[in-house]
Amino acid sequence: MQQMYLWPKIAHYPERQRGVTSPLIPDKVVCLPQSPNCCPMPHLTLSQRYQIGSLRHLKPAEIARRIGKDRSVVTRELARNGPTRHAYQPQTAHKRAAQRKRANALKMTPALTATITEGLAQQWSPDQIKGRCQQQGQPMLSRAAI
Repeated sequence: MQQMYLWPKIAHYPERQRGVTSPLIPDKVVCLPQSPNCCPMPHLTLSQRYQIGSLRHLKPAEIARRIGKDRSVVTRELARNGPTRHAYQPQTAHKRAAQRKRANALKMTPALTATITEGLAQQWSPDQIKGRCQQQGQPMLSRAAI
């Protein structure tokens, strides 16, 4: 008879050393989202994009299973970077992803550093610093980055 466990679905990465050991599952490490370097990288690599390109005749769920990603990652990748699933070009998709990353990145400027330092000196929380900058129409990093 197979045992059935009734705890929440949690990603387990026994090969990782970070995280918290679960008392419910011996010899397993529970991967916590806030643990740095614990969960697999969410971004697609160029080789994964080439795999998607060569497997594009399959369904997104099957492609995702073969490259080790979630189905939604593959579906989103095909929707963003190909007019149709069969017209997907991995090299072009990788260039577009890099351009989006650069376009969305906010550069840390000396003025931005000064604003953050000033807010922290007044013992403001990151939420307060970000909120004040939004009120004044200034660009600001996320509260987690502050």
